[in-house]
Amino acid sequence: MNQKESIAKYEITLKRVSDRIAALDDTMYDAPIGSWSARGILAHFVGWNDYIARGCEEVQQGQEPFYEAIAGENCCDVNAAFVEQFAATPRDELLGELRASGKRLMDRIASVPTENYTKDFGVRYEGEIVTISSMLDETTEDYEHHEKQILAVVEA
Repeated sequence: MNQKESIAKYEITLKRVSDRIAALDDTMYDAPIGSWSARGILAHFVGWNDYIARGCEEVQQGQEPFYEAIAGENCCDVNAAFVEQFAATPRDELLGELRASGKRLMDRIASVPTENYTKDFGVRYEGEIVTISSMLDETTEDYEHHEKQILAVVEA
């Protein structure tokens, strides 16, 4: 996928997940879905959208994104901080934060020169090449993963 197609896919996925969470009743919104609730999933998305946007600049400078050093095993430390940060945020406000952080991420990715989108700047994480493209693709895949979790609970 090219840069514009990847951004469009992310945008569609963000909207679809946002709409699914908005449609949950209050009980389902706060019920466990995997390790988190829907509220926790939203907090996770909001935080990571901004982290990924910031990481884009670092990757283009040949640096490992800052969050890799603080993430903890399986990003548990960072995710726990996001969940705690937004624990008392009302759903509508948190959904608004999701849309705003998603827009910031899309704008940041769109501002990356086309030739840099898939460029290997020498950044590696756990032996894998880190590119702007891979960062956005992994973010979209994470949304899709959590969407499946939400659907499984809704359909149960």
